[in-house]
Amino acid sequence: MPPLIIVGVPNIDRGRDMNVTHNPNDSYTNFLKFIETELMEFVNQMYCTNNFDMLYGWSSASNINMQFLAKNPNLFDAHIQSGTGIGTKTANFLSKHLVNNSYKNAYLYANTEGTGLRPVGLKKYQNLINDLSPEGLVWKFELMDSSSHVNVIADGIYRGLRFVFAEFYISDTIVLEGADSIINYYKSINGRYNFHTRIPEGALMESAGILIQEEKSDEAIELLKYGVDLYPNSADIPGTLGEICEYLGQKKKASKYYRMAFQRSLSKSPAAMKYGYLHKKSMFTK
Repeated sequence: MPPLIIVGVPNIDRGRDMNVTHNPNDSYTNFLKFIETELMEFVNQMYCTNNFDMLYGWSSASNINMQFLAKNPNLFDAHIQSGTGIGTKTANFLSKHLVNNSYKNAYLYANTEGTGLRPVGLKKYQNLINDLSPEGLVWKFELMDSSSHVNVIADGIYRGLRFVFAEFYISDTIVLEGADSIINYYKSINGRYNFHTRIPEGALMESAGILIQEEKSDEAIELLKYGVDLYPNSADIPGTLGEICEYLGQKKKASKYYRMAFQRSLSKSPAAMKYGYLHKKSMFTK
């Protein structure tokens, strides 16, 4: 998955801010306004964002999440809701607004624990979304049978992120086809998330490792060379290239990549010590 900027919003008064009554004169509407007109604008102005925004809410906070899903459908690209479900009043509210909404490659993940009244509410929520099938929205609902209401806080964010960024995961089948297939796979999902998508550095390194294990060193080298240019500040990619070349007996190439890795490493860091040593060693190895 791509790197995230995580913004936590503490509550001074949870009941005041998150008690969604569907009455536009009640206090929760001030919290909605704060998120939309103050918080989101501040984050996107002050930080290097890519215009892909997610909102996560647990329990009553998931009701705030539903408000944006229904009334401001394109403020957030992904909605993750845990410990959630709906009753008749919320179902009527969502039906009224979602029927006219269209989304641009948006995601909705919702789950709840397997005990109490919420499983019924989650099923009602799922049926409503299935019936309305909002344009441009991809969704998943999940009942956590063995979990508690508190535990779904963690289950929700973990499983929600896995669902939203599922396409960032590349299967071993594609990896084993070689460098071109790996590169083309990530090019094929470019734009799916409304921002420029490239191979995550970790996925690139892991894929190269699999190719090495399968004795496809040429494909691994081709992939890592692509990564050297894609991640110009990475020391690990040229460092790994150096190790592969050394293993293959290509001493001059190994020395070249070790030097590159050393130059990209932070001064006096463990990486700088490692690649500096390997570079010097390679220069004196026949």
